[in-house]
Amino acid sequence: MRDKPAGWHWFDDVAGAAPKGDANITEQRELAVAAARCLSGPEGTRVMTHLKQMTRERHLSADCSNRVLRHLEGQRFLVTYLETLVQRGLRPN
Repeated sequence: MRDKPAGWHWFDDVAGAAPKGDANITEQRELAVAAARCLSGPEGTRVMTHLKQMTRERHLSADCSNRVLRHLEGQRFLVTYLETLVQRGLRPN
C-alpha cells in the first residue's frame, strides 16, 4: 500500500520548506534574520503593506484569463513567502 496518492509527490519538496542538513538550516535561519532586518522596520512594513495591497487585496473579474490568475497567484505566494521569512527571522532560535 502506498503512503501518498500518485500525482501528489511534488508537494513533498515545497518552496520555503526547511532544507535538510545543519548547514542548510543555518543558511535558512540567516536568510530569515536578514529578511526580518530588511522588512520588519517602518520602511519594510510600508513595502510589505504595498505588496499585500497589490496582491492579496486585488480582485480579478470572473472573466480573467488563466494566465492572469496564475500570475497573480504567483505574486501572492511570493508575498506570503516573504512574510513567513520575516516571522521566522523575528522568532528567537
